[in-house]
Amino acid sequence: MAYIRVKKIKDREYAYLVKTKWIKSKQQPKQSVSKYLGRVMSFTDPVSVDFWSFMGKDVDGYVSNMEKGKVVGDLVRWEFKKHGIEKVSFGNKSVKMGKKDITLKMNEGFLNGHTLKELLSYKQPRGSEDGYDLAKRFVDAGIKIPQELFIEVFSRKIFK
Repeated sequence: MAYIRVKKIKDREYAYLVKTKWIKSKQQPKQSVSKYLGRVMSFTDPVSVDFWSFMGKDVDGYVSNMEKGKVVGDLVRWEFKKHGIEKVSFGNKSVKMGKKDITLKMNEGFLNGHTLKELLSYKQPRGSEDGYDLAKRFVDAGIKIPQELFIEVFSRKIFK
């Protein structure tokens, strides 16, 4: 099990991926930092921008040619627009400002290389009728996916 820990050092926040494992001999858990995720950047409160007006399409027009990477990319660009984020680039496994990895504190989560990779690598289990794990990955990445889009993404098994 892994989670993100934020440490404050000299008035700046830094994010780390922390893993916990059980030590049988001592009958207690041990936490260890497994990866540095970058400096935490916070931005202004989000401005109200509707996803469908941002995309210039309605649900039916958008979902006809839906792919996992495109959906996530569009949602990240939409969040950037809402939060006024500029000069930040993202790819399949990284979120960078210039050449440095960063972590963006957005909504209820953190967008960084780790959460982006977790979201893009998610595969819906066979026969699964529960979208909880997929929804949790969106929340962990700080992405507020519109309800009607989530229903379409989950029902069409885009994350298969």
